[in-house]
Amino acid sequence: TFFEKERDSLITEINTAMENILNNVNSLNRSLENSVAVGKDFDSVSNLWEGFYK
Repeated sequence: TFFEKERDSLITEINTAMENILNNVNSLNRSLENSVAVGKDFDSVSNLWEGFYK
């Protein structure tokens, strides 16, 4: 029936959109993890400069 075809089409469209969302969230997560890793690299430099101002 028309309803079933339309429903299947919408379900397919929703599934595709959800996959795109998942991929984008995973990409964002990797970017945030990289940012945190870079920030941690500056801990030793930060501690060194903090020693000059105490």
